[in-house]
Amino acid sequence: MTKNITRTSHMRSSVPRRSLGSYVAPWLLVSLAIAAMLGSSRVWAYTQESPQTNNYANWQFLGSASRSGTEITVTPNQGGLMGHAWYKSTIGVTADFTVTFDVYLGSNDSGADGMALVFQTTGINATGASGGGLGALGIAPSMILKMDTWYNTETGYVDPVNADHLSLNKGTASAFQLWNNQYSTLADIEDGAYHRVQVDYVAATGALKIYWDGVRRINTTVNVSTNFLGGASQAYVGFSGSTGGASNLQKLKIVSLVTGSNPPRIDTDDDGYSNDVDTDDDGDGLSDTLEGSSDTDGDGIINSLDLDSDNDGINDVRESLLTDANGDGKADGTIGSTGIISSAPSSLRNTDGDGVPDVRDLDSDNDSVPDLWENGPSAVAAADTNRNGFLSTLDTGVTDADGDG
Repeated sequence: MTKNITRTSHMRSSVPRRSLGSYVAPWLLVSLAIAAMLGSSRVWAYTQESPQTNNYANWQFLGSASRSGTEITVTPNQGGLMGHAWYKSTIGVTADFTVTFDVYLGSNDSGADGMALVFQTTGINATGASGGGLGALGIAPSMILKMDTWYNTETGYVDPVNADHLSLNKGTASAFQLWNNQYSTLADIEDGAYHRVQVDYVAATGALKIYWDGVRRINTTVNVSTNFLGGASQAYVGFSGSTGGASNLQKLKIVSLVTGSNPPRIDTDDDGYSNDVDTDDDGDGLSDTLEGSSDTDGDGIINSLDLDSDNDGINDVRESLLTDANGDGKADGTIGSTGIISSAPSSLRNTDGDGVPDVRDLDSDNDSVPDLWENGPSAVAAADTNRNGFLSTLDTGVTDADGDG
């Protein structure tokens, strides 16, 4: 496979790359790998999840980076761009941490350049070199996980393999220094799909494991503080990416940041109360205890974070007869000291008395006519082509292109 280039001032030429021919699809092993990871017995000091909507006031966006809904776009599909997203508070790197995110690297196999997860001490205005620098080259000291989609041979940029790959690097002022030959060749990752990345560090042993779509791709022993960050005990964490003469839409969704000290505080409903103290994480007026941690509609979002738990097109706040004047799925009213409105109900409404709360019941009044058809948005009801009362990819013309459920 070749994708050789001639670079001028880090700008990418448009020489196309031939795709890789023979790799075992990593998703075939996802179920086993995820099951193994979930079986871990480690107990974390803090866990902060961000499945749907983060408090993005805690993030700094630079250059071409922006946020829309749950997605952070680092570079639109345009040449010569560079973007960064930094969490504004430092995290402890002498304690255990796990960073999990979903990354989308475009749909053009001849595109460029890729993205990076970066731990650094410079601060929230840190920027690096564009093009093959992925916005990270030159940020020093730093630990950099490159998700690289273009082969580079220039001094300082040299990639370990002429293929899409992950690589662990020490960032210096002028070069990516591949750490202990830790890289993993991947099949085409500019495939128009999100891929799950997990970086897991155990401070006591120095074990650093990096997973791509549930498959462990990098497994090494490091001291993040001394090997990469000049002995610093705290670091900023964030993402960078860039394009050159070739480009791709490059974006991500943060799944979770877990750390043993100085945990990032996630505020799903942006009400000023982080999830660790908020009793209504999604702000729909129903307590997390009432909604629970099950996933009624199977969309990958637990009920306490899902504004429409049964996916019938009618938000839970409406099915609970609470007020939502602007239709954003969040309940109107005065928010108390525990992050929930003072008029929150103490139980879930169950109109037909069948034991299934209205927010999880596709036919709340048991009249054999789905709620979606009776009270849902007309456009949504029309899209329910199989007439089962909720939307899914089984309905003709319904897709889930971004994989968010």
